[in-house]
Amino acid sequence: MRPSITGDTDVKFNMIGVAAVAVALLLAGCGTPPPETSTSPSTTTSVAAKKVPDVAGKPFSEARDLVAAAGITYETVGSDGVKFTERPDGAVIVVSSDPAAGEELQPGAAVTFKINGTEAEVTAAAAAKKAAAAAKEAARVRSLRYSFKCSPSGSAITAKDNQSFTKLQEIWAAPSFLKLMSCDLRVAGTWYRDKFTLEPDEASVVKQVGADGGDISLPSSTYGSVLLLCALPPADGWDTKYGEYPSGGPKIRSEAKAAAAMCPDAPFVAELIRVAAGVPPAPKNLHGRRHVHCRQGHCRRLIPAENTGWS
Repeated sequence: MRPSITGDTDVKFNMIGVAAVAVALLLAGCGTPPPETSTSPSTTTSVAAKKVPDVAGKPFSEARDLVAAAGITYETVGSDGVKFTERPDGAVIVVSSDPAAGEELQPGAAVTFKINGTEAEVTAAAAAKKAAAAAKEAARVRSLRYSFKCSPSGSAITAKDNQSFTKLQEIWAAPSFLKLMSCDLRVAGTWYRDKFTLEPDEASVVKQVGADGGDISLPSSTYGSVLLLCALPPADGWDTKYGEYPSGGPKIRSEAKAAAAMCPDAPFVAELIRVAAGVPPAPKNLHGRRHVHCRQGHCRRLIPAENTGWS
């Protein structure tokens, strides 16, 4: 018996119909829009105004740090109301601010410092301050440039009892000053009879010695000799060493003249002037020593007024 074709066909058609419905449903599902989501409106953060710190009467550097800590920018004007083109020296005084202390400053705005002077005045004062500091440092370095060793017993070059000094004033004020017989000198660590580089003011001393007929064949040694003449008063025979009176020798006279000009506050400057002028030595006392007069720690040899003009 042959199977029924009609029954199989019906089954197939039924399966196709089911599949078509399923596909249609799937397609319909893909076209469905997604559910809507609600969004909250965007918000804008506001920046609060800042209060100006009290900077009046404070140095510029301190005022600058105060506004920086408060998150505020600044600009600077002088007493003439003109804005500064350069940052002023930190030590100048801020006399006022705009806005004033405690007032609120809107975001992005700057506070204005008013300085006690114009930019030209402040700049000039800063330059003078810098120059003064440089001069002070130069003086400190110069105070360490010279090293004296002086002996009360003989030549300071070989003596074992030398006393050390760094300034002429220290030598003059030493309790043993009147007993010192000689001094030796080093300049910047170099013995004065060796070659060393002269500072401009030292070189000018040597130049004057040369103009007065002195020996400047070794300039550094010449300067050292002049400086040593400022350390101790002339000893017996010192001023006749390079020639006899009345004229004396040009070397010692030129160096004595330079020493008198370089150390006019020396307690024995009258002796230097005497030697520079070619005047004979002062008379000795009964003990064979030159007459020396001391008052309030300053000593100088007494010289007849008719010889030097000094009394």
